[in-house]
Amino acid sequence: MTSQAETVELLVKKANFQPHVALAVAEAIDHSIRDSQFVTVPILDARLGELKAELKAMIEVSSERLSKEIVATKAELARWVLLAMLGSFAIATAAAEVSHAIHPH
Repeated sequence: MTSQAETVELLVKKANFQPHVALAVAEAIDHSIRDSQFVTVPILDARLGELKAELKAMIEVSSERLSKEIVATKAELARWVLLAMLGSFAIATAAAEVSHAIHPH
């Protein structure tokens, strides 16, 4: 027995609908179901799988980009530390020379 026939039988026997009314209601239900876009579990699983793959690819790209930025930042930081050390050494040397010039031994 088809789904529509079962629906008509149910409406006639249990709800006491007239057969022509039960048939019209069953047809309306069929049309509504046919026109609806139900998301079934397999469809949802497929869409979630696609989303996971896209997110994984985006994360990998972001991770690679971040790694490159970290390396560049470390290199720049090392240059600044070296410049600060050289500057500190130059200032200390100049201060020592000035001190020796002011207070000769």
